[in-house]
Amino acid sequence: MADLYDDLYRILKPRRTQAEDILQRLGFESTACGLSIHSEGEWIRGGAETFVRMFALKAGEEIRQFIMKACTPFSPALPIDKVLTKWFSRRELLSSSGCVVPHVYGIGDGVWIEDFIPHRLGDVIEQLWAPGLREDLATFADALQRHRFDAISPFSDLRSDGRRAVIIDFGEDLGDPNCLAVAPDYKTPLINWLRRFRVDWDSFPAISLDPLFDRG
Repeated sequence: MADLYDDLYRILKPRRTQAEDILQRLGFESTACGLSIHSEGEWIRGGAETFVRMFALKAGEEIRQFIMKACTPFSPALPIDKVLTKWFSRRELLSSSGCVVPHVYGIGDGVWIEDFIPHRLGDVIEQLWAPGLREDLATFADALQRHRFDAISPFSDLRSDGRRAVIIDFGEDLGDPNCLAVAPDYKTPLINWLRRFRVDWDSFPAISLDPLFDRG
């Protein structure tokens, strides 16, 4: 547990070495109940370019889940700070375009803490196809097209809290914005991806992709 506390202090950089400041920076409603570790995972590979560590903290009766991510770029010759600059630039661009991304609480030495999003979006879609998910997917596909991302399988890594579709991966598979001369088609890949889960976009006429994709 000591190494988790060490990472929390290193990443969050509290003004004082007290648990109350850690809780405040992590968004807990109550900061006077003391901090305890509710559960703690080991570092595991999260993707081709990251290692991740899930953990949950408890203050009073409030328990919240977080994930710690460490950047491990493909090329060791590329400085981690430059890789993260690209990742967080993509994150900010998509967030400012209306896409849902996890809140980041702090970053330091190539490691950052954000909210843990518990479910794969595909698993949620199989159980519940909610209006918020439809809108989030349409917004994401529209942002990819408008900003001319050259993304590889952009919908396969999406996650969900059960209500919203959340983008968690901003690495090289997402690609860089404005790198294609012509805006790619993300409407068709989205519709085809949804069909894997027996979801037909045309079954929901109240929400159409066309107004989004026709905005120019």
